[in-house]
Amino acid sequence: MNKEDSLSEVLARLTAKGGISFNVICTSIDIRAGLAMRRFVNIPKSSNTVKKMVLDFSNNIKNVIRNELRQKINSETKFSISFDEWTSIRNTRYLNINLHDGDNFWNLGLVRIVGTIPAEKCVILLKEKLTAFGLNLEKSIVCMMTDGASVMKKIGKLLQINQQLCFAHRTQLALISVLYNTSASICTQRQLVEEVD
Repeated sequence: MNKEDSLSEVLARLTAKGGISFNVICTSIDIRAGLAMRRFVNIPKSSNTVKKMVLDFSNNIKNVIRNELRQKINSETKFSISFDEWTSIRNTRYLNINLHDGDNFWNLGLVRIVGTIPAEKCVILLKEKLTAFGLNLEKSIVCMMTDGASVMKKIGKLLQINQQLCFAHRTQLALISVLYNTSASICTQRQLVEEVD
């Protein structure tokens, strides 16, 4: 066990990285025995307690990031952002947002997407997430990087900041188009052509 590991941190890792539910952590004899072998005491028996511990740990990490960013903002550091839509294996959609300052980057977390997400709605979600970390989209952000999807291009037009389309994404689409030149890749070829335009 690392000295830095706390029970809350281990529970957060089990849920976030391992995909283990709060209920399974409370009811699995093997998980509880493993935690006890790591000399953890007061292992929660209620899924609500596990949930509270994980959320408290998450809030502590967010506060550390907020403090780091506050110092950067006070020294008038400018940032860039990269973001994209992501769909989980359960078909749940999210917007993932990363913040960069040249030397460092911070993952600001996922924003749940419910229903359609036109560019205008994406801008609202983006502003809300940045505001939660003390950032102002218009004042703190000078550049954004996205893929070349039409909704992302429209976001670039709506915002008054520089936009860089991701070269890696274009390269991937080109490689898929060449390597897997089948009827299934026609959609990919069309997407590549749209991005280049």
